[in-house]
Amino acid sequence: MKESRRWLIVAGACLTSLVAAAPATADEGKEYGKDLQAYKSAQGKFDREFSFKVFKWADKNYVNSYDDQVKVHYKVKVVKSQPYDKDFSVYGAIKVYNPNKHKAKDVKVYDQIGDKPCKVWGGSDRIEGYSWATFYYQCDDLYGFKAGDYGKNVAVVKWDGKSVKSPHYSTYAQAYFKFDKPAYVKNDCTWVKDTLEYYTTSLGQACYSKQFEYDKYLKVPKYGCKDFVNWAEESASYSKAYAKVRVCRVKKDDYHPYGS
Repeated sequence: MKESRRWLIVAGACLTSLVAAAPATADEGKEYGKDLQAYKSAQGKFDREFSFKVFKWADKNYVNSYDDQVKVHYKVKVVKSQPYDKDFSVYGAIKVYNPNKHKAKDVKVYDQIGDKPCKVWGGSDRIEGYSWATFYYQCDDLYGFKAGDYGKNVAVVKWDGKSVKSPHYSTYAQAYFKFDKPAYVKNDCTWVKDTLEYYTTSLGQACYSKQFEYDKYLKVPKYGCKDFVNWAEESASYSKAYAKVRVCRVKKDDYHPYGS
């Protein structure tokens, strides 16, 4: 019994030695990194444009008078159109952070709205450990939007997973945008002027549909008739309108005590 017991103790010691010397598993001692992190902003913008149209008329288009001048009352109406919104686009920044001590390599950033890709620039294809890189983007020629609409913009970041030993090789960030007000407004107001026989006067500014009224004194020719063409023009859309008044001198053998 003593001999058997001695061999049992020796065998147990050998087994312990074998277990201690067993090779490590494949994952034991392996260092794991973290995925890169992405953050983004998004801002919608668009331009707005108006157009104007001018109309003009006189209270009479024919005057027959004994007097040397006659008074004609004119009206000029300026009509402003509904807003025309255009050039919808979205822009912003994409910030990428490398939370690892190793440099992230082959970094690529993509951005899109729906199925439409956007232009991306800046940043770097390599990001040092514990460092940030900032990319910029702009999505132009967006159709189907109107003022007040909103949407979602998505950025995808890819990198060489082996360079930082990360569990994945891509991530994404998203941000919402809204087309709340125009970045630029064209032809919001217009200036109106009036020209008669090469003499121009300003009627004033119109930032909405507006009507101007005024009187003009037209000289009556000594003999026969004369046409007075009175032009109105606005500066935003360059629209014009005119009113023509024919003024005639009453003949001596005609009886027009009050003119006509």
